[in-house]
Amino acid sequence: MSGKYKVNWHSALISGLKIELSDYSDILSFSTELTLNTGPRRIDCLIIKKSNSPPIDSPIAAFFKQYNVIDYKGPGESMRVSNFYKALSYVFSLPDYLKLPSHLDDITLTLISHKFPRKLASHFRTKYSKALAKIMPGVYHIDIGILPIQVIILPELPPDRYLWLRCLTNQLNEKTPVRELANAYETHQEDPEYQNFMNAFIHANLISKEGELIMCEALYDLFADKIIENRQEGLRIGKKQGLELGKKQGLELGKKQGLELGQASILSLVSILIAENRNNEIAKITQEPAYCAKLLKEYHL
Repeated sequence: MSGKYKVNWHSALISGLKIELSDYSDILSFSTELTLNTGPRRIDCLIIKKSNSPPIDSPIAAFFKQYNVIDYKGPGESMRVSNFYKALSYVFSLPDYLKLPSHLDDITLTLISHKFPRKLASHFRTKYSKALAKIMPGVYHIDIGILPIQVIILPELPPDRYLWLRCLTNQLNEKTPVRELANAYETHQEDPEYQNFMNAFIHANLISKEGELIMCEALYDLFADKIIENRQEGLRIGKKQGLELGKKQGLELGKKQGLELGQASILSLVSILIAENRNNEIAKITQEPAYCAKLLKEYHL
């Protein structure tokens, strides 16, 4: 498994927002990479709240109006002062784009980042004599007299309230609720939004070593149960292959070769499935030996 996988952080962020706000899917619609004109001016995400719908009981969306602009900076990027004004220009362009010039009062701006924007916060204090007001860990509001603005800092969000957004990171540490994420994913493995998020999460935290992508310890722990299941299934398949081989080359030799082949092949297959964004098939290869054998043959393992 070589090469470098490019994580689509924006797509994963939108999936995270959809998951966290899934209770309000009947009143929220998402438009991603919204092009405002023929040039390269795109809003990361526009969340449209159904007109006359009740307030949302979620701190990250409680201040939403009808049109809610999301501007996101991924890991390694900073929410600079220039980024803020660029996002603000998108906000002011939106009413004309929507052909609703009188709807500026119906728009909010949410800035999402992986680290606190200290220079931007200082700019607010200096330019507007306003400070970011902490609503809860990771969520800040500011009123500069133009429109409602909030700042969301992903690593500060409480995992018991916003598990998915809290885990949108490429810097796993002991505070990252990896096990809770795995448990939450267990019942949603067939949902494309959850799959998209988990694919980004997994690939963002793989470690490159000598040209190969390998699991860090935290990710290995996350998939430990699946790896053990696959190893056991590999032993079972290996025994079967070994017995078949043994009929021709000697039973004991066949068993030994089959066991070694099964272990190595299954672990290699798991790595390939992760690399190809097919995490939902990891469980399948443990439950359907015929399908597992088919993939082993397909990848010449």
